[in-house]
Amino acid sequence: MTSHFQKNLFKTAYDVLAMALGLDRHNTNKNIYIDKCGTHFIRSKWGFEPTEKYNQKIRIQYQEQKIEQLNQLLADKNYEIEHLLLRQEGLHKQVDLLHDQSKSTKKEKGFLKKLLKEVLDKNLALEKRMERMIHHEENLSMQIAKLKTSKENLLTHNQHLTEKSQQQKLQLHTLQQVIEQQKKPILQNH
Repeated sequence: MTSHFQKNLFKTAYDVLAMALGLDRHNTNKNIYIDKCGTHFIRSKWGFEPTEKYNQKIRIQYQEQKIEQLNQLLADKNYEIEHLLLRQEGLHKQVDLLHDQSKSTKKEKGFLKKLLKEVLDKNLALEKRMERMIHHEENLSMQIAKLKTSKENLLTHNQHLTEKSQQQKLQLHTLQQVIEQQKKPILQNH
C-alpha cells in the first residue's frame, strides 16, 4: 500500500509524525488525518487529536444519550421500588395473618414462629434492598443534574466558539478589503 507520504516529500513535521503514527491525510481537508480503523484526527498544536473532541454537537449528543440512559435506569429503579413496596405490604399482611393463627393454635406455635422469622428476615432484607435502591436513585438524580449542567456548559462554550469564529471571519474579510484597497493605487501606478 502506497500512502500519501510515500508519493510526496515530507512538507511539515506533521507529515513525519503522521507517518510514524500510521495516519493518512484526508483527500479534501489537509488538517484531517485518518488511521487504518477509519478514525478521524485533526491536526492541532499538540499533534493529532480525535475530531470528536472539537465537535461540540457529538459531545452534546453523547451527554444527551447518557442522560436518557440514566433516566431509563431511574424509571426502572422506581418501578422496582414500587414492586418491592407492594411485596412488603403483602408480607406485612402475611405476618399479621400468621400472628393471628398462632394465637388460635398452640400446637402450630413453633412452626409459625419459624415461618414468621423467615418472613421477617425476608422483610428486613427487602427493606435494606429498598434503602440501597433509594440511595442509588438519589445518586442517579445527582448524576443527571451534573450531566444537565455539563450540557449547558457545553452549549454555552459552543455558542462562544461560534461567535468567536464569526468575529474572526469578519476581521479576515475586513483585512482582505484593506489589502485590496492598498493594491489598487500600486497597480494604477504601474
